[in-house]
Amino acid sequence: MKPLMTRLFLGVVYFACALLQTAAGAEKPAPYTLALIPQRPPVDMYRDWTPFLELLSQKSGLKLELKVFAGMEEFEEQLESGLPDFIFTNSTQAVQAWRSQRYLPLVRSSAMLKGVLFVKKDSPVTEVNDLLDKKIAFVGAKNLCSVFVRDGLHHDLLAYSFIRLYEGSTQNVFKTVLLGKADAGVTLDVNLDTASNEIREGMRIIYQTAPLAPHPLSAHPRLPQDVRERFLETILAIGANPRHESLLKSIGLAHPIPADYHRDYRSLEEIDLETLTAETCASEP
Repeated sequence: MKPLMTRLFLGVVYFACALLQTAAGAEKPAPYTLALIPQRPPVDMYRDWTPFLELLSQKSGLKLELKVFAGMEEFEEQLESGLPDFIFTNSTQAVQAWRSQRYLPLVRSSAMLKGVLFVKKDSPVTEVNDLLDKKIAFVGAKNLCSVFVRDGLHHDLLAYSFIRLYEGSTQNVFKTVLLGKADAGVTLDVNLDTASNEIREGMRIIYQTAPLAPHPLSAHPRLPQDVRERFLETILAIGANPRHESLLKSIGLAHPIPADYHRDYRSLEEIDLETLTAETCASEP
């Protein structure tokens, strides 16, 4: 009987251990996902964001996982569905994410942005209305600078009386204007400020928008408040260390401050985003 009792006892012990291991595995938290607006090719997004994410995970104790996308459509489908835990979007997407899922902006760079309309330095164009029926190059219909500047032009009477060329990237916009294939181009002031000397010295700004709060990092409201607070406080602590200044600047979070939807982004609800982002590319006549 003793061998039988021993085997039964060991069986119970093994069974109990298996249950404990299963329970421990089930309780192991899944990583929180951070979905990034596709500003550059995925490999570049991984390169720029991975060091920041590793530092944030280490200091906050939160396990975080990057989600990058090759195109804007897939990214915006994720926002609409509310699948990512955290998101990094442009300002107009922050409005759309608030409307669809109540994503909460947590943190942003303290540096405000402006959309700018520029021409070649030697262009005869001196004011906005000189561009009536002319060609203006944009990155795309959904990019922040495109939406914000087109909305501003509409209110400044130029409306839509110009030919829109969507070039796919900021560099292509610069190139299109420099080569004379477009009469003007649109970008963010920060992009023009950090462009090459040839581009900066060869362009002239003729219009700029009001200041705009930059891209926020937002959290889905399903996340516990303590998780959201730890995420925010850790980023602010990282930003307070001058050693991390270049790291944060490379991802658009230089000198981070707390974000607030109503203060920073609610005014953008007045923009007709649906119309402006639904436009298709205009081709040359």
